[in-house]
Amino acid sequence: MRFSLVPRDSTFFDLFSESGQNTLRAAKMLDEMMATWPDDKDIGREILIAEQEGDRITHDIIKRLNSTFVTPFDREDIYGLATQVDDVVDYIEEAGDFLGLYQIEAPMEQSHALAEVLVSSCRELAEALSGLRGFKGL
Repeated sequence: MRFSLVPRDSTFFDLFSESGQNTLRAAKMLDEMMATWPDDKDIGREILIAEQEGDRITHDIIKRLNSTFVTPFDREDIYGLATQVDDVVDYIEEAGDFLGLYQIEAPMEQSHALAEVLVSSCRELAEALSGLRGFKGL
């Protein structure tokens, strides 16, 4: 029988991958919101749902962290990564809220460009978080 000190539990990796995909989904919705504002205000509700899903994933990671003795990497790093990825979705939701709060008639061209950069960045983040299992290509 072989004994290993490396944890076999892959739940953290699954949750981080899910968090990355949620972040990408929220960024794409904000990009769409910038392109269709003010005609389609329902996207804001979808972004809010993605933000709530991000909170759920983060809580699941922290709950798992508090109930697991051996983690795949440092506890502080897991906590920091989980909360900072959640912050990205929080800021995306906040940006969408500001369009209505400040009664923006139409986003400027620079807003569209920044939303595209955000989508690209979140795509890279999602890919990195998916590759966290095995630490390949990081």
